[in-house]
Amino acid sequence: KWPAGVKVVPQRSTDTAADDAQDQSGGGEPEVKVRLTVVGFVTDMEKWMLAADVVVTKAGPGAIAEAAATSTPCMLYDFLPGQEEGNVTFVKERGMGGYEDTPEKAAAKVCEWLRGGDEVLCKMGESAQSAAFPKAALTIAQQITDMLRQLPMATVRGDRPPSQDHAAEATAGDQQAAAGTTAAASGE
Repeated sequence: KWPAGVKVVPQRSTDTAADDAQDQSGGGEPEVKVRLTVVGFVTDMEKWMLAADVVVTKAGPGAIAEAAATSTPCMLYDFLPGQEEGNVTFVKERGMGGYEDTPEKAAAKVCEWLRGGDEVLCKMGESAQSAAFPKAALTIAQQITDMLRQLPMATVRGDRPPSQDHAAEATAGDQQAAAGTTAAASGE
C-alpha cells in the first residue's frame, strides 16, 4: 500500500528549507511513483505529526518525544555522536522505529514499512505511545519543587550555603538580603 501522496515538512525556520529538500529529492526514481510535495517550514508541526504514518528525523530528543506523544513511528537517519547516540538506542530498543546510517537506506526502510501495511506501522505506533511520558514536564517541576522545599532557605534562593570558613565573613546585611529574597521567591 502506498499513500496517495507524500508531504515533506523540513523542521527548519529558513525559507530555503523547501528548496533544499527539492534539491535532495532528485537522487533517484522510487520503485513506485508517488506524488511528493515539499511543504517547507510550518508552525503547527504537531498536526503534521498526528497525520503522519512515519516521522523521518535525526535523533534529536524533541522530535523523538513528539513522535512518541503522537504514537508515530520514527526513522532516524543521523545523530550527534555522544549527545544523541542514546536516542537511537532508545528508539530501537522500544520498537518505536529504526535507524539507518544514510538517507538512501532510511528511505528504503520506510518504503518497506509502508509496504508492510498497517500491522507493521501500528505495532511501532503502539510502542511509540508506550514510550511517551506526556506529563514529563509536570513531573519534573513537582520533583524540583519537592527538592527545594527540603533545602535551607538561602539555598532555595540559589546561593550555596556558606562554608564554615566563610560563615564568619558574612555580614548581617547579606544574611537579611538573602532571607528577604528567599521569602519573596517562596511566596512567604
